[in-house]
Amino acid sequence: MMTKEIIEKDLIDLRKAMALIIYGVYEKERIKKENKYPYSPRLKHGMDMFFRLALKYDNSFDLRTAYETAFIRNYAMKPVSEWFENWNAIILSKIKENSYYYLDALVEDTGSNTYHISEATEDYLNLLESDLIAGLDQKIIYEKLIKLDQEDYVKVRKFIIENPIADLKDLRKFKMGKSDLVVEIINSAYEGFDYGHYVCPRCGWTIKEINGIYKCQNQDCTKSNFSFEKLELIEEYNDKLRLKRGVMKYIADPGKLELEIFNYCKEKKVDCFLWPDMDSFDILLEFKNGKKWAVDAKAVKQPEALRESIANDYIFPEVVKNHDKSFYVIPDSYYDERKDYLTVINRTLNILYGENYSERVECIRLKDLKSLIRKEI
Repeated sequence: MMTKEIIEKDLIDLRKAMALIIYGVYEKERIKKENKYPYSPRLKHGMDMFFRLALKYDNSFDLRTAYETAFIRNYAMKPVSEWFENWNAIILSKIKENSYYYLDALVEDTGSNTYHISEATEDYLNLLESDLIAGLDQKIIYEKLIKLDQEDYVKVRKFIIENPIADLKDLRKFKMGKSDLVVEIINSAYEGFDYGHYVCPRCGWTIKEINGIYKCQNQDCTKSNFSFEKLELIEEYNDKLRLKRGVMKYIADPGKLELEIFNYCKEKKVDCFLWPDMDSFDILLEFKNGKKWAVDAKAVKQPEALRESIANDYIFPEVVKNHDKSFYVIPDSYYDERKDYLTVINRTLNILYGENYSERVECIRLKDLKSLIRKEI
């Protein structure tokens, strides 16, 4: 008998199982790069929990396929939503409330019975800010950034966002006269690259053909509608460095939305400040009428993932209390892909903030924010 209490307990176990599975495939990839046998106890534990629940809720589940190779083929290489196609409708309706349900395939087939983790896996891990990925490039850089004073923090972060590929002379010029920590951050953020890379017209990082497919730091770049024949080959690659992939993907690329908002405010003669109070939010707007707005730009594709992030954000509620208006701002393209995006987030905000503050915080599109700024000035 499926009581409400049993279903709630199983949903908690499923969430744990999914986290262990996602961490596990990442762990296998990391171990594989160290030329060790890629065994992950987390993946094994997560699969065992998942198989127990599948046996309970999926009438089509075949226990003979409850081993790792079959799991990779039958589950990890498919969008997560397809894992639950035959699950009981009652628990499925609850599963759909979780961000993991909307992930693409966790791993991608590279041929010869090998695979590598997908961007969906990387993005989910980054959003969770798990200790398992604490060693990734962007985590190392961010931990150093927050040790800077406010002025240097803004200068360094802005430089990184604006320079996905940098000339050696420009890097030397920027580091000149800066503190040892600033120099250390820049040195840690950039790396060399070899011949055959082009400038990505979408994000400005490097893009290269691998097995007939042009690869950049983000699958959105590959999917962008531009002519590969017109790509600019980086000839003088020995005189340039690029951001490390993790820094580009999780700091510089999302930061483009932040700078677009900042530059628009400057254009409209609105006083604005980047990452106030060491990034408690992204942009502070101060209008001539005395009103203050707080803006947090969110380049998170799935609203369910952003919903979970917002629910665990203990800083922004204080920001909301201290400003006339506060906004989570998403790229227009995310709304175009998911017309219910704003509804999903604003419903959550209404629950989290209640009657006292719900009218002062909202999730909107970039073009909505620009329209509101024009009206306010």
